[in-house]
Parts: sequence; C-alpha cells; structure tokens
Amino acid sequence: MRAQSILASAGLSGTLLARSGDAAGTQFKITKGGERDLFLKHVPAARAESEERAQSIAGWLAGRGVPVAVPCAGYPRRMADGSLFVAMPYVHGKRLDPEPEQLRALGRIIAALHAALATHPDVGSWSAHTKQRMTSLAGTRQALATRRISYGPLKERLAELAVDEDLDFILSSSKVAALHGDLNPGNVLLDAENGLPRLLDFEDVFHSLLPPAFEMMLVTERFILARLRDEASIRGCTAALLTGYREAGGHRLEFDIRPADVLRSLALRSLCVLCQGAQRGIDVSASEWSKFFFLEEAARRSADMINSVVEEIVA
Repeated sequence: MRAQSILASAGLSGTLLARSGDAAGTQFKITKGGERDLFLKHVPAARAESEERAQSIAGWLAGRGVPVAVPCAGYPRRMADGSLFVAMPYVHGKRLDPEPEQLRALGRIIAALHAALATHPDVGSWSAHTKQRMTSLAGTRQALATRRISYGPLKERLAELAVDEDLDFILSSSKVAALHGDLNPGNVLLDAENGLPRLLDFEDVFHSLLPPAFEMMLVTERFILARLRDEASIRGCTAALLTGYREAGGHRLEFDIRPADVLRSLALRSLCVLCQGAQRGIDVSASEWSKFFFLEEAARRSADMINSVVEEIVA
C-alpha cells in the first residue's frame, strides 16, 4: 500500500523497489517494464530548497556537456507538505575502481566540471555563501582551540587539531574556483552504458568556491589512499588522476601547505561541521566522529609518502 501511495504522490507508475541500504526509506528504484528504469528520491521539507538548487545546477551542467545525473522533465516536484520528489533516469553502473584508466577519466571530467562551473551565473552568490560558511567554521575552530566548546569522543585531540598551525581549511592566499565540494565515491558512478564516470549530488557547490587543491586532494584520499596500500599503486593512480585533470585543462594546483596537511585540514573542517551539528542538537554518531579522526591520523602517518607522490606530480 505504501508503494502505491509513494508512486501516486510522485506522479509515477511502475514497480517501486526500496534502495538497498537506505534505512530511511527515501530512495527507490522504479521498474517500468520495457521502459527505462527510474531513480526516485523523497527529500524532506527542511532540505527541499537545497535539493532544488542542486538539481538546477545539475541540469545546467548537463547542458554544457558535463556527464551528470539530471532529473526527468517536471522534477523536482514539490508536495503540499513542502517535501520534494526527484525522479531521474536510473544510472546502471558501479563505483570506480582504484585503477589508472578510470581515475584518468575522472580527472578529465573534474576538469570539465570546474571549467563549466566557472561560468555559472550564480558564482558571485556562491562566493558570499562560501565566505559565510568558512567564517562560521573558523569561529567553531577558534572556540575549540580556546576550549569554549567541546564535543565528540576525543575532545582533547580535537582541541589539539584546532590549534595546529600546520592546518588551514581556508587557504585564503590561494586562487579559488567553483568546486563540487563533496566528490566522494558515493557521488561518482561508472556508467555501464559508456564506461565513463558520471557525477552526482551538487548540494555543496553553492558554498564551495575554494582552492582546487581541496577538491583534488579529497578525491585522491577517498578514491586512492583509502583503498590502496602499496606505494607503487598509489603513485600510479594519483599520477593518472592528476594528469587527466591537467590534460583536460584543470586549474593549476597550488599548495600553500603540504599535501598531507591539506588532507588533515579537510578532516578538521569536517570535525568542525560535526561540532556545529552537535551544537544544534543533532545526534552525531560515534562512527561519524571516528571516520574523520581516522582520516586525519592516516594522513599524518603517511605524510612523507603523500607529500612525495603529489609534489612530484604537480611540480
């Protein structure tokens, strides 16, 4: 009965299947017999405005040839309660493997994404949103450093990170560009139809006018460092990613701090975001705190290798 109610509310027909791993019951696959399958997402009212903005950016990028997932005509669709249904063609694919050819292709597509976003008519407002966000996060960092606030399971370690002068998640002296802002493996699919990466989820673009080194180091961390162990493979995959980005006209990557410290800075920024959530009364799981402490520690332990690999390639 609930399936039929969801389909009716979304204005769709077919067989509704809950997405595996979606405990909240907000993401679905719709099979339609001989027609193309659809992906359906139900977004709560609190996030509807952000989702509409993200889908607008996705549609704009698709019009400029960037391979992204875009909604079907007539979507997103607002409901009376303020929530939102987003329907789009289902992308049959898989997550990228830590393999040079796939990562080189990803680097080229990220370059195309950055080039397109640079011409978006809303870049000016993105600058203001980014400044507001970074100022807020810097304030949270200062409050942690002076111990005016304290959150999470490793309070003393977080305070130590907040005062670490090697860490800088703003890099105000570096040139900025409009970035995706959250290019983790869950937001990139290897499209089964053409074998190329397809980008998803543009909710963070509007507050991610930042140095491109942040984006490329995050991708390096999540797609390569988190999945490979031997240095030869890490070097080969990192070279493929950054070479593909450079070949396709990607921005020059400037490192005002060492590459490993960029990763540690990103971890600190994420921990500050969690602190802000906790301040608002959000129940932040222990696994979320642990994830970013683990990433910071991993970057610190492997700093010599990370610095050597990246600096050799971008020199």
